[in-house]
Amino acid sequence: MLDKIITGLFVGVLGTLWFFTRKCELPHPYRLVIYDKLGRQANLDLRTIFHTHTAAVSFAKHYRVLFPRMILS
Repeated sequence: MLDKIITGLFVGVLGTLWFFTRKCELPHPYRLVIYDKLGRQANLDLRTIFHTHTAAVSFAKHYRVLFPRMILS
């Protein structure tokens, strides 16, 4: 009986810690770097820093349609 109580507390504490670490995670900035055909970094007046991965991928797809000869990474 005591082992089930200890296991339940252990799982509850770890679950709570995992939940709060996932909710309090600092955002990672995502950056698009644009290169021309010769491999040099191109300086265009475009938005290149994003807060979410989804937004960065969406803008990269859009920029590939607008500038088909540029290389995005």
